[in-house]
Amino acid sequence: MTSVASAHQLSLSIGDKHIFRDLSLRIPKSGCTVLMGPSGTGKSTLLRMLCGQMQRHPLLRTSGSLDAAGLHSVGSALGVPPSLVSQKAELLMSSVWESLVGEWPRRGQLSQLQQRQELAELLTAWGQQDLIERYGDTVVSVSSSQKKTRGNCAQGVERCAAVADR
Repeated sequence: MTSVASAHQLSLSIGDKHIFRDLSLRIPKSGCTVLMGPSGTGKSTLLRMLCGQMQRHPLLRTSGSLDAAGLHSVGSALGVPPSLVSQKAELLMSSVWESLVGEWPRRGQLSQLQQRQELAELLTAWGQQDLIERYGDTVVSVSSSQKKTRGNCAQGVERCAAVADR
């Protein structure tokens, strides 16, 4: 069976804290994979590792091997790693507005009118201008395709910041 990611005797520590030790797994190319465990056992950290988001952590210590789409072995990049858009319950209950602009680096330097104008430009460019009328609605109330816009904005924070720098 083809896998999109695998780990063999993977261990991870951040500073003196061991996150997990001797983890081995395979994530198949098709089907559904569930990663379950108690809070604080390294599930999110493993996902961040699979997406290459832990490579620059100054206290990170790893051993073993990790192979994932875009990554090979621990810490060496082979192209574009997979994307990871974290789901946070508070974002689902927040307004569409807060979910989209909440992470803009220069948000505090712009008036709300400027923020609205910049966000309207981005949403129009992404073909999501119908969200402009839904700024006050909760994220839970919008469609799945509209929820993905938050991921675009989160992954494009630099682009959002560049627009906001005008």
